[in-house]
Amino acid sequence: MRNDHASIESWMEALAVKHATDEAQLDYGGDIKRNAARCRKCNTEIESVHRHDLVECKCGAIFVDGGRRYKRRGGSLSDIIELG
Repeated sequence: MRNDHASIESWMEALAVKHATDEAQLDYGGDIKRNAARCRKCNTEIESVHRHDLVECKCGAIFVDGGRRYKRRGGSLSDIIELG
C-alpha cells in the first residue's frame, strides 16, 4: 500500500508541474503580442496587459480585455481602430 501512495504523490506532483507550465504558456505564449485598440471618438489608445484586465477608453465608447491570453472587444465596433 505504501508504494501506491508514493506513486500517487509522484503523479500529483508531475501533474502540478505540468499545469503550472501550461498556465505560463497560455498567459505569455501564443500569437497575441499586443492587445490594444484606439477609440475613433476620443482618440484614446488603450491596451489590456493581463488576463481579465478590462480597459475602457476615456469616453467609455469601447473597451479591450484579455491581455495576451485572449482578445475581447466591446462597444460599437465602428468606433474601434485595431492596434494589435
